[in-house]
Amino acid sequence: MRVEYHDEVLRRLAEELAYAPKGWDPTVIKSYRKKVQLITAAVDERDLYEMRGLRMEKLKGDRQGQTSMRLNDQFRLILTFKTEGGRVAVLLEVVDYH
Repeated sequence: MRVEYHDEVLRRLAEELAYAPKGWDPTVIKSYRKKVQLITAAVDERDLYEMRGLRMEKLKGDRQGQTSMRLNDQFRLILTFKTEGGRVAVLLEVVDYH
């Protein structure tokens, strides 16, 4: 699956191993990079939903059309899928759910 980044910080985190934004926990960065690898390896969003450990959830309300993926107990990656069959993942943001 192709990955697009809504945010420059997310793109740099995925592409530059030495990059670590100030205030980001190293375990969240490591988990984010692993998730990007899984997304890239997936054919479409169905592959990701089949991986139960990712804890993917379709969001509701003002986030309808978006999906969350668990990075750890506290942080979630918010993304959306575009094109027919969900073959492009757009990474929107990392949010603190607590």
